[in-house]
Amino acid sequence: MSKAEILDQTQPNVTYRQVGKPLPRTDAAGKVFGKTPYAGDYEMPGMLHMRVVRADIASA
Repeated sequence: MSKAEILDQTQPNVTYRQVGKPLPRTDAAGKVFGKTPYAGDYEMPGMLHMRVVRADIASA
């Protein structure tokens, strides 16, 4: 049995509506003009902040 025959048996004939087609980017304008909120834009009462501190010397 060839590979093409196996694939024909395992995959039904289905017509997909979205796969492989371009979709409208509804969020693009908000991102371009800076109106889309990101996770770093939110502040809450009592919110903690952190900073990454790295060693000054390699292998320390």
